[in-house]
Amino acid sequence: MKNTSTHATLTRTTDGAGAYVFDPVPAGPYQLTATGIALASISTVSGVFRIHGQPSAGNTVKLKNTGAGGSVSRLTDANGQFSFAGVQPGSYKLSILGIAVP
Repeated sequence: MKNTSTHATLTRTTDGAGAYVFDPVPAGPYQLTATGIALASISTVSGVFRIHGQPSAGNTVKLKNTGAGGSVSRLTDANGQFSFAGVQPGSYKLSILGIAVP
């Protein structure tokens, strides 16, 4: 996760369930990027985005195919959820843009 004004970077690795937590996070604007997503079959890529434990609605989530190119975007819903169904096998990067941590 990168602070887009100071360029400070916070790094985490997912746990066994595929979740990760950044805590504490200083106030500021951020972009979250998950790299190294490898899909061997047609899959659904989904998640829930929260700030201070509360769902964050209206954040842009971008899924980019790093091998074949191309990307798709979604907004997080009122529950902070996002989902990309029918994602083809390949290597991907997922980014959540425009995060504002109070």
